[in-house]
Amino acid sequence: MRRNVIICLILLLVLLIVPAFSADLGIKAYKLGGADESGKYFELAITDALTGSLNIVKDVADGEGASTTGQINITDYIDDFLGTIPSAQASGSYGSFLFSYRLAGNYEGSYTISMTLSPFKGTASSNTGIVNAYYELKNENIIFNEAHTTESRDGFTITQSSGNPSYKATNDSSVELSTSINISNGNSTEYELIDDIWIARGAIFAIIDSSDYDSVGNDLYNASVVVEILSD
Repeated sequence: MRRNVIICLILLLVLLIVPAFSADLGIKAYKLGGADESGKYFELAITDALTGSLNIVKDVADGEGASTTGQINITDYIDDFLGTIPSAQASGSYGSFLFSYRLAGNYEGSYTISMTLSPFKGTASSNTGIVNAYYELKNENIIFNEAHTTESRDGFTITQSSGNPSYKATNDSSVELSTSINISNGNSTEYELIDDIWIARGAIFAIIDSSDYDSVGNDLYNASVVVEILSD
């Protein structure tokens, strides 16, 4: 029997100060925006990176403290991920991307994108097997949508600083990767609207330990991913 491995994406959008707002979404070509009556727009979307389909796994844009869940089944792609977990930053031909994120909005602020990722664990009550994994935050990008640079036409800038290190192996317990962004025009006014949409993107790359995978019994193995957006 083939082993089933499913990654469960558990998305939690936590905004300590600012509420989130609705957005219009497309599948092949995304339409950003969809502001509320006050003109504000804020959205987090997680996109399947397995097939290149650009399918949104889940998006969150419906208010302070909103959360939602989704799944990515990697059973048919397991050979792309199997390999030896590196002791330092990954290099070589094995491993692949699991998912990408997109955080977008049209007002200033400082935000931390935090991702907690676990090893794969068997779901049967009698199964204590664990398949460890290596996770790395890659392909980070920040930009204003219309200006195509990190500075909007009305004088706002977006900057980014990533947590150190940007890669970790689970070793039987969860790990956390994070990156922070700041959008400001240097004024003290809070949550000032911008005449453009800023976008912060990135992707999670993974290697699944092949020796662990070969040694565990047949079962459904889940790894949880909690994505949080915190307003500083």
